[in-house]
Amino acid sequence: MSRFRSGWDIAFWAFVAVYAFCIVYKSSMPLMSGDDIAFFMGLRDGGSAWHGLDFGSKRFFPLAGWNLNLIASISTSPYAFMIGNALVFVIIACCYYALARSFGANKALVFVSFVIFALSVGYVKIITQIPFPENTQIMFLLLFLLCVQRVFVKMKNPDIYIYIYHTCARVWKRGYLPQRSFVCLD
Repeated sequence: MSRFRSGWDIAFWAFVAVYAFCIVYKSSMPLMSGDDIAFFMGLRDGGSAWHGLDFGSKRFFPLAGWNLNLIASISTSPYAFMIGNALVFVIIACCYYALARSFGANKALVFVSFVIFALSVGYVKIITQIPFPENTQIMFLLLFLLCVQRVFVKMKNPDIYIYIYHTCARVWKRGYLPQRSFVCLD
């Protein structure tokens, strides 16, 4: 319990809880964009979400619709999709916090930087609508970086961590990613 005595920890997790609630609450509003409506109607009518491959448009998102297809197999309620987005957001927040704290970042700076990231227009757009694979992409990227950091701590040669990180970041950055994905890589 001593690790959560800081006011910044409480502020961070309170922000995450309120933001996740707002994501779920957003599902009570009408779907806002044509893509959102098209994806929702397709999933509601028994179709599947986009698989992530569109080489003509230079888009490659492995596992792009996995979360939507998984949720649609359980329920096609808009609340279900937004609960899925809220869960992805909470996982992103946990990874962000753990990664930042593992490098010894100040708790106040962790809070402020995460709030700026979470309230940026691009991130709000991808986390409050269903057709964007970038939210799970950011989640997987942060999970990967957290795992690499944990391996780095246990390794004797720190240069390998820097090499792995930069190689993966360059591969992801050059691999047909839209601009919204760059916010997490840079």
